[in-house]
Amino acid sequence: MKKCTTCGKEKELSEFWNEKRNKDGKRAYCKECGKKELKKSYIDNKEKRAEYAKKKYIEDPETAIKRV
Repeated sequence: MKKCTTCGKEKELSEFWNEKRNKDGKRAYCKECGKKELKKSYIDNKEKRAEYAKKKYIEDPETAIKRV
């Protein structure tokens, strides 16, 4: 059992992602909290991601089209 630093709930170790750098081999926050944070970051940086994609398309349109 391990306590998530974000939500504060006690959860099984299987509820945490692996992290080799930590002593217990798991991240400090649970998968559920990590997914919420990732989704929030994705939404918050929508314009930045679009700008980056546009820049890559201008640099190399053929490769950009293959990725989609």
